[in-house]
Amino acid sequence: MSAGLDEQGKRTDESALAKFDNHDTKLEPDLRAIGSLKIADQICHLSQRYAATAIIPLAGSNVAIRREMGSTNSLNISRMEGKINAVIQRSIDSMSHKMNGADDRYHSLASFITG
Repeated sequence: MSAGLDEQGKRTDESALAKFDNHDTKLEPDLRAIGSLKIADQICHLSQRYAATAIIPLAGSNVAIRREMGSTNSLNISRMEGKINAVIQRSIDSMSHKMNGADDRYHSLASFITG
């Protein structure tokens, strides 16, 4: 179950990243991918809670298995958080690129008018 949740979170994040990769920078920024971040965040939290309450206790007193399970869970969560951060960064870059482009057009127009 935990692996399924992690995989779903990865696919959600990857599809959001793909939307930014395929976006034409000359158009308005498409921020619909940000909507998937809430879902990815919820999957991330659900995965953490599931591992802590259901999976890790199954290891019982075997310290090595508990450590490995905790390590694997932390790695998966870290990967998901990294992709979420990448989506946020690309959305910020997309917005700032658009704003800088608008400033460039404004300055070009202003210099043309003032001649």
